[in-house]
Amino acid sequence: MHPVLTRTVGLAVLAVVGATVSCGKERHAVEGLRPSQRGPTISEIQDQETTEDASKTVAFTVGDPDTPLAQLRLSALSSDPRVVPTNNIVFEGGGAERKALIQPAPHQYGEGTIISIKVSDGLVESNRSFRFNVWPVTKPPDMSVLHLLPSESSEPAAAANGSQPVRVQTNGTSAAADSGR
Repeated sequence: MHPVLTRTVGLAVLAVVGATVSCGKERHAVEGLRPSQRGPTISEIQDQETTEDASKTVAFTVGDPDTPLAQLRLSALSSDPRVVPTNNIVFEGGGAERKALIQPAPHQYGEGTIISIKVSDGLVESNRSFRFNVWPVTKPPDMSVLHLLPSESSEPAAAANGSQPVRVQTNGTSAAADSGR
């Protein structure tokens, strides 16, 4: 018979028999269970940030008292797939030392995306969530799209339309145009 863990969360009461309870950043194991019944663990992951179009590698550790570490399955979920698509979170490493390579979507940024990483041994799972901010990058203007405008005294531009250049003189009170004739 397994002990019962009762935990009050706000106005709701949560009762669990023989399982692991995951709640946000915290992971609570039911006391009194044998190690083989507790399932995998995942280390705490601090909030992260990067800049637009820049990937970020996040290191963490996993463990399990009775499952070989190579058999643990990792998965991820992004709360804002516009900024960080879930399939842009790729896992690396082996044994206890793991890494998540997180690549924001091209030219996207935003605050408050929640990334959840889950580790499972096939029976029990644990997860960690953290905030992932992607800051915009102020980019210099693209000079390739600018075109040089002809100067005001450009003789070839005036000759191209068949007219003579126009000279304007100003003496402060009146202006006279010389048509060049």
